[in-house]
Formats: sequence, structure tokens, C-alpha cells
Amino acid sequence: MSDSPKHLDLAGARARLEGKRGREFWRNLEDLAATPEFEDLLQREFPRQAIGWADDENEVDGRRNFLKMMGASLALAGLTACTRQPTEHIMPYVRQPEDLIPGKPLFYATATTLGGVANGVLVESHEGRPTKVEGNPEHPATLGACDVFSQASVLGLYDPDRRIQNPGLASQAAIDASVYNFSYIDQIYDGLLAEHVRPFVELSFMPRKMASDPAALHAFWYKQNVSPPRDYALWDAMVRTFAAHLVERYGIGEVATWKFEVWNEPNIDFWVGNPKQATYFELYDHTARALKAVSARLQVGGPSTARAAWVTPFLDHAKAENVPVDFVSTHVYANDTADNVLHTNENVPRDTMVWRAVQMVHDEIARSPYPKTPLIFSEYNASYANEPNVTDSPYMGPWLANNIRLCDGLTE
Repeated sequence: MSDSPKHLDLAGARARLEGKRGREFWRNLEDLAATPEFEDLLQREFPRQAIGWADDENEVDGRRNFLKMMGASLALAGLTACTRQPTEHIMPYVRQPEDLIPGKPLFYATATTLGGVANGVLVESHEGRPTKVEGNPEHPATLGACDVFSQASVLGLYDPDRRIQNPGLASQAAIDASVYNFSYIDQIYDGLLAEHVRPFVELSFMPRKMASDPAALHAFWYKQNVSPPRDYALWDAMVRTFAAHLVERYGIGEVATWKFEVWNEPNIDFWVGNPKQATYFELYDHTARALKAVSARLQVGGPSTARAAWVTPFLDHAKAENVPVDFVSTHVYANDTADNVLHTNENVPRDTMVWRAVQMVHDEIARSPYPKTPLIFSEYNASYANEPNVTDSPYMGPWLANNIRLCDGLTE
């Protein structure tokens, strides 16, 4: 340990100043005093000459060795800088989008939904990428306010890491490495479960990038694609990923109580596979096995047909191909005709057609290889058409109550 520092000699400092002429600067009073202790400290902290690396190295050799070391370091550091990077081409717009200026955002008025209610918002976009969602001050429902759900919805609008295929441009590897976006489905299922309603999942329709015929669009306003997949490996992977996502998010104990129905009414114009029945059975086989690969507890069923059709051949096929079936689902409407549903020429009134179809399918299941299979009519009504004088009239109450009475014990 060194002795305690000596006190500053103020008298000596004054004497030095008296002998000075002109301007002179010092760091502090110790510098001014120029004591031996301060000179030693200054030499150790700020040496006037860099000495060698070793005690026995002279001053000249030390500087020379130091410069050699630094030169080698700089040479090594420059090796990577000389590596030629791959050439990338920046393609200009063939047709410049209207009002698009790089770096300047655009704003679009739109709406987000929560619980079935639309909230007016403004979306800020940079070169086609939505970056911010805020309330629309001119929308009467929000008046500029914005909740956390609307702000978070930007995550579902654009994923900068997503890799998808542009038909005819990108490689197949791009779609093989693509990711799925289930954020909208999560919002729907979260809302249902919050109200203690369990989802009944219909696995349809075909994503256009997976479709064997991208032009096979249904006439409904949302133009869903109704063709088989162009590659069942893509469809299987999506179904497995979706099911695994649900299990991870909600737990197998919850998701195992749901029903997964394969497609919608493949026996009419919602499916263009040819021949219809055989190609639908292929779709069902792949889907059922993909779901069961995630968990044997997941419930899958079909054929989800219109007019209560295909139940007998569907169950026979499942038996022959050893394909899992946990329930039978089908559809019927009270104004369907007897020749299309019951395969008879009788005139069945609107108030009993649903019951007659349920009874027919119930009996078909009882005669099948799986006589205990639960039956679910996942779609039915008094009319499949726009008949407000029927479906929006007092007739509906008694009609529904009577069909519940007639079908009691025949369905799930």
C-alpha cells in the first residue's frame, strides 16, 4: 500500500504562476504544482512513447513489433470484406402504382370485426405492407378510438417472413417452406369458446395455391375453390399443421370434444372432382388420416352431403379401406324433393321432409358395418332458397319444434 497522498503545495504553485508570462493551461491544480507523484501518474496513464511488449525489449523494437501486429490484424480483418457478394437485381415497376411513393405511407379506410361488430379503422401501409391500425375519426362507431384487438389485427394482415409461391414465378421450394396463418380462425374460435360454444369444424374449401384447378370457383359471392388438391401431400401437411395448432392453443382435452367434418356437399356443385364420389372418398381418407396422425382422440366424419346422400357407400368405403369414421354428417332441407332425397315419387310436405330424411339415414347406419355411429345433420332448414315468407315468418317456430319432436333419439 502506498502512503497517503501529500497535500498540495499552494505556495509552490503560486511561485510558478508568478514566473509565467502569457497564457498557460493545466488540467488541475496537481498538474500546475507538477509534483513528483503527479508526474509519475501522468507517465503511467499517458506514456509519451510506447515501450515494448516485454521488459527486455527496447523502445525501437517494441514500436516495430507493435506495427507488425496491427498490420497483420488489419489484413485479416479485410479478408471478409473482399468476398464478392451475390448479384441482386432491383426491378423497377412496369406500371407504377397510383399514389405510391417509396417511404411515404398510404392510408386506407376499412373495418375490423370483433364479436360480429364492425369497427371503423384506418390502416397505414408502406409499399403494400400494412404497418399500423388506428381508429377512423370519421367512422360513427369508433370516432377515432381503437381497441387492442384492432391494433393487433395488423399481425394477421401481413407477415414479412411468410414465403409463398407466385404461380409461374417462384420455385416449388418456396411453397414447401411456407407458413400458415391461423390468426383469423383463432379469433373466431376464441370468441365461440368465450361464449361456451364449441366449434363444429368444416374442413373446406381448397386454398387456391393448392388447387388442382385454380379456376374452379363456385358461384357464391366469396368464390370459393371447389377442386381437389393438386398434390395431397400439401393438403395433408396443412390439415396436420392446423390440427396441431388447435391442440397446442386449446389443449387436446378441449379439441377432442369438437367434430371435424370433411368438406361441404361434395355430391353437388361444391366439388368438381371427377368422378365425384370416388374423388371425395380420396379427400376424406387423406383428411381423416392426417387428423388422426395428430391425435387419435380427434373426431372426424362425413360425407357432409346434400339431400342426405352417399351415407351407405361412404360407410362401406370406410370399412373396406379401414378409414376412421367417428360420426356421420349430412344435410337436408324441407323443400328438397322426395325423388332427390328418398328416391321415391311421393309428395312429402315441408313439415315432415327433414324427419323422413333423418329416419332414412338413421336406418342406413343401423344396417351398415358401423351401426352405432352417431348421426349429425349439420345443415338443415325449412328452405334452402330465399323464402322470407317461410324462414322469416311465425311458421318457423312450430316447424322447428315439431321436427325436434319427430327426430328425438335419431340424431346426436
